[in-house]
Amino acid sequence: MALFGIQLLLTIVIALFLHKLSPHMSLATWILCSGLIRYLYPTNEELKKIVGKPQHVKTKSRRSDAKKNVTNGDATTQYKVSEPFTVPCNINLELKTARIEETDLIFQYYYTEYKWLVDFAFSALIFNIIVELISFLFPTMLRNDISVTPLWNFLVIFFCLRVLYLLTSPYWLSDESGEKSLCLTFGVFFFVLAMAILVVDESILEFNLDSGYEIFSEEAMLFLRQQGISKESGAAPIWIFKLILAIISGLLGAFLGFPGIRMSNMFIDSLEKFNKNRLLIVLLYLNFFTPLLLILLWIKPLVREYFTGRYSSVPYSISDSTFDQLRVAVVILCCILRFVLTKIHLQVFLDLAKKKVSRLKKEAGRISNVTLQKRIVVVFYYLTAVSLQYLTPVILLVFLALVLRTAGTTDWDSTNALMKRLQKSMLVSNITVNAVQNLRHVFVSELVRAVTSYFTWWTCLAMFITSGFGVVYHHVFNI
Repeated sequence: MALFGIQLLLTIVIALFLHKLSPHMSLATWILCSGLIRYLYPTNEELKKIVGKPQHVKTKSRRSDAKKNVTNGDATTQYKVSEPFTVPCNINLELKTARIEETDLIFQYYYTEYKWLVDFAFSALIFNIIVELISFLFPTMLRNDISVTPLWNFLVIFFCLRVLYLLTSPYWLSDESGEKSLCLTFGVFFFVLAMAILVVDESILEFNLDSGYEIFSEEAMLFLRQQGISKESGAAPIWIFKLILAIISGLLGAFLGFPGIRMSNMFIDSLEKFNKNRLLIVLLYLNFFTPLLLILLWIKPLVREYFTGRYSSVPYSISDSTFDQLRVAVVILCCILRFVLTKIHLQVFLDLAKKKVSRLKKEAGRISNVTLQKRIVVVFYYLTAVSLQYLTPVILLVFLALVLRTAGTTDWDSTNALMKRLQKSMLVSNITVNAVQNLRHVFVSELVRAVTSYFTWWTCLAMFITSGFGVVYHHVFNI
């Protein structure tokens, strides 16, 4: 008998989709290959033509005694030797443009990671939507199934953290001490900030970490007694639990440092490019400040007590559970806004090639042709890394919100359904069934909901602080 029912079938179908159809129907490819324009670097011949330099072509024979032209059949092949030369910095250069094709992206940095993360996250989101629709239209259909949705969501969160680590490691391992120092500074700063936040009373910041950990400790002690293990000292003190959360928070803040700075640079450049489009300017500002709006939703006296009718002056009120669902919905809506503006930010990043040429024209002296070409082409070849820096925090925040929603509404019905299936299965021993039955009470939903709520809020805080730091850094140093 199948252990998971219809959700296992959906998982297999989506896995087949990822394996078979993603090379032909890929959201990741559509984002980069449907409207974005890249700038082509000028060839040596074009540069010589602009500066009026005569084009000399040296030929090199393959053999010492061969002629300059080597004939192979009807074709004549010349082996050209490219010599570096210099051009004036104020060269009158107009860059040619071309639409981005998938073949242009294959050899870029982190393209494989980018394509996998976006496509897998999109598939997991489709899985969440299908399960929600089935549970809404046919409530009894999933009653006897164990929920696989948390597994999908946790996998996406794991892949996001892995990608953030891959994006940060080159900065830490680079020879430039400034980037390494900035990574270390972000990590230490966010660790100290997390230690300060975790001691704030739950009546102000409603993570419910204290109550969730208390319930977890009681269930863990009960589980140990059932296994014949007596521990008089009890569970680990809560300060150790919060110290672990602070360390993870510091690492996450360090991972989000450079994506936040990149976001701030694209935000400033977008404001300069679309300064006459008022509607788009409003959306850009809203997109930039949405993490701050989400941070305020966890301040209990400011938001929850107001909307739930704790104040007598409020003419309307909603229940606590409704407020929790609305908060998750607001998080997802803000992430949708950021996703909608993805192409605008990425095109602004690609425009940096043109911006570099404009800045070069204001400089005096001469520049090597190779250096000029590298300045232009490096912008495009870093596109997928920038796409990951922009989209990975958004994907992470979306699936943290989805985990928070399921943790806030899931009871033990699905676990009971799993226990019934395990008991009827011929492949599972009674000892395993009893161990699972006792262990299922340890991982209480209150602790999962508290930890997920904290890291959802912390991700928003880190995104806003790092992007705000990028804006300040840009204006101070006028980059």
